Amino acid sequence: IEIAGPEKKIEAFIDLLKPYGIKELARTGRIALGRGA
Repeated sequence: IEIAGPEKKIEAFIDLLKPYGIKELARTGRIALGRGA
């Protein structure tokens, strides 16, 4: 499963999954890409 969005949305989703037992979780944090040439 991959999810992107505001931190609060991601935290809420993780809380929903906790009862099922999360085997692995990776959080990349903020990512920036350059614009233009």
